[in-house]
Amino acid sequence: MVKSKTKVKYRTRYVQAPRSGMGGSSTIIGLAALGGIGAALYFYFRKKGGTITVNVSAPGATWTISGPQSYSGTGSITLENFPEGSYTIAFGDVTGYVTPASDTQTLIKDGSITFVGGYIQEGLAADITNVEIV
Repeated sequence: MVKSKTKVKYRTRYVQAPRSGMGGSSTIIGLAALGGIGAALYFYFRKKGGTITVNVSAPGATWTISGPQSYSGTGSITLENFPEGSYTIAFGDVTGYVTPASDTQTLIKDGSITFVGGYIQEGLAADITNVEIV
């Protein structure tokens, strides 16, 4: 046995912090410091589920997705790790714009779907039912 007069400080602190890389996401599950040297332990997990992308053309547009997992938001976004199933989006009203109709799509395992909220500015929509071609 070797004896040392140097005291080594050792402490462990558990944290959860998201990280990305290696085609998935990870979580730091423990952090240890030994003699002033830090070490981190990472666990990587492949993403489970699919990706839902929402694209809206009006500033401040709100929307709500309902399905196996629900989500509400504002603006354009990409959401990951959603379970497979049928999803419906309802777009919120934006002053000065015509609200797009709701849409339903099916997300398959590890697949992706995209919802497009094509808001049209009021006054720019044309009525083409009474057009006379000369």
